[in-house]
Amino acid sequence: MFKLAIDKEKAKKMLNERCSDDLNSCSICGKMCAMNTINQTSRC
Repeated sequence: MFKLAIDKEKAKKMLNERCSDDLNSCSICGKMCAMNTINQTSRC
């Protein structure tokens, strides 16, 4: 994931600082992740 980053160390640091507690969603949306919601509703 960091191969294409201009500043690999900064990218890693930002990911670690913003990492969500929920491993099924990204750091941007957290619990409001649309993709996670769709995946959960399609399993029913």
